[in-house]
Amino acid sequence: MAGLKMSEINRRWRLTNLEQSYVVEICQNESCEIKGITDYSVEGLNNGEGIIIFAPSILRKRVFANIKKVEPNFEYFRSHGQIKCFDLEFFLANISSNGIIIDKLFFELIGKSIVSSKKKFGKVRIYGGITAFFWEKGQYDIATYLENLWIVLLKKYKIFLFSSYLLIHHNSLRDDSLLFLYFRYNHLNHKKRYYPFRVEDNKLLNVFETAWRNFSNR
Repeated sequence: MAGLKMSEINRRWRLTNLEQSYVVEICQNESCEIKGITDYSVEGLNNGEGIIIFAPSILRKRVFANIKKVEPNFEYFRSHGQIKCFDLEFFLANISSNGIIIDKLFFELIGKSIVSSKKKFGKVRIYGGITAFFWEKGQYDIATYLENLWIVLLKKYKIFLFSSYLLIHHNSLRDDSLLFLYFRYNHLNHKKRYYPFRVEDNKLLNVFETAWRNFSNR
């Protein structure tokens, strides 16, 4: 994978529930992830929905820059509070105590933002990059714990939730990393999406797909 340009790799693997309210994408690399978040956000903005993004500052900046390229009214939406972003590191600092995530603070902070957006826009879409943040670090217990908290919010507020995982992370193809993804999301429907890509760029996602099938057959 070394030396490949991000723009040359545009393939991702999509999972979703029957209601289409929960979407998970396994991405070949950052350009795929940014495109996925951009498409999800722009669709929501044009539907009049509120958008809330929880992402590391670097990813947030890249996503916003990409949205600006495809959505000429981005600044209008942003100034009217239709799209908001929480810096992930800052958010985690405000819901944790001595390194332990406090459920009450998680629900209060996110719930307040959801309620505010729902009052203005009716429907709310969230990109939650929190689970993947800990998955990339190999902290699967915390990732699982946070994923369960998201499911509570999904059911309580009837929101739309989107998560993504990058396969280019150095631990992404370890058995424990793949097992986390499989056991967390095997109940969702598999919808593979293809975008223009070079044949030699398929290796990571092909390995992932093979592993997914192997887990399914166990």
